[in-house]
Amino acid sequence: MLAFRIVILQRVALGIPLLLFLFSHARAQCEIDALQWMAGSWELEGKAETEEHWTSAAGGMMLGMHRDVKGSRSFFEYLRIEQRADSVFYIAAPMGGKTTEFLLVECSPTFVRFENHAHDYPVRIEYERHGRGGLTARISGVNGRDARSWRFVRRKKGLLQD
Repeated sequence: MLAFRIVILQRVALGIPLLLFLFSHARAQCEIDALQWMAGSWELEGKAETEEHWTSAAGGMMLGMHRDVKGSRSFFEYLRIEQRADSVFYIAAPMGGKTTEFLLVECSPTFVRFENHAHDYPVRIEYERHGRGGLTARISGVNGRDARSWRFVRRKKGLLQD
């Protein structure tokens, strides 16, 4: 019985460094600089009434703005992605009001997901890059339910160049 316990402890001891390496490697890929692919001016495919703009990462943050215009009605949202210690947060302020924070939980060279399970809706915010000229933004509830998405294309001229 003692030999069995020793073998188990040896296997656990050998696995811990591997898990630590994998965990630290995954976190290093999800720093704010890895999200540079989001930077730019984007408009809804086929409709110029919806737009989103993101600055490049500098000083540990990216600044963004989203605007929807339908006739005389409009909606806007101030956005920020911020690096804090070893975590990255997406911070939204709809209509310039109270902010809500979402923690980065998954990223790759063309995809990022932020979540806040204490928020009613959305719980998830995702961005996915398609080639050089496409960006999809998606919001959803728990487990991806009640999803809405926007397919953006890169604007020919940026926010300050119009």
